[in-house]
Amino acid sequence: KINKVNLEELALEIFGCNLLRSINIFVFRICISQEYSSNFTQVFCTLLKVVNSKIPEIGELTIKQTIKNLRKGIEKSNRIQCQTSLMFLAHMVNHKILEDYFALQVILFFLEKKTENSLELASYFIKEVGAFLEKFCNIGIEKIYEALKNILHYEETSKKIKFLIEDLFQLRKNKFENYSYMQCEFDIIPEEDVITLEIDFLDEGIDAFKITDSFKFDEN
Repeated sequence: KINKVNLEELALEIFGCNLLRSINIFVFRICISQEYSSNFTQVFCTLLKVVNSKIPEIGELTIKQTIKNLRKGIEKSNRIQCQTSLMFLAHMVNHKILEDYFALQVILFFLEKKTENSLELASYFIKEVGAFLEKFCNIGIEKIYEALKNILHYEETSKKIKFLIEDLFQLRKNKFENYSYMQCEFDIIPEEDVITLEIDFLDEGIDAFKITDSFKFDEN
């Protein structure tokens, strides 16, 4: 079982396996594990960050599978599935597996819908990724908060949504206290080895993407 203590050792052991032959299994398992143990999301992201630094295809497939899981959650109005998928994506940004622009795409996607559910999900995602954006994408988060301000003052919203937005402003004022984008014990690979991927959150082709829990045939 992966945890903070054995993370670095396990990450090294994984490269002793034939990852190229078992890409599907790795992606399937890490997505399932994160879904059912979301409190270990930073651990899973750190492991993915290490693997992605050597085999970016695994990072890309994991991202696409998580986006697909999020879309399923939205379609089924499954809030828990949406939140666990958003948490995974947020920490992929925090760990620089994903470009910061991706986070802005996700936030704007939900803000533009302007439904109570979408605004709640936007709020949830901003809390998870806000500290990172504040440090590395200040112009982007300024635009996000300008959009939130417009919703707060010029859109008809429920008291619940007004409270959520006001809470986000207070959270930013407090520098996203208790929402650190990455704890130091998860920073285990050199910055120069990090590979950051560019994925379009709105890419419709992701819906046709499929991961199976099986080995890839190796002709060799």
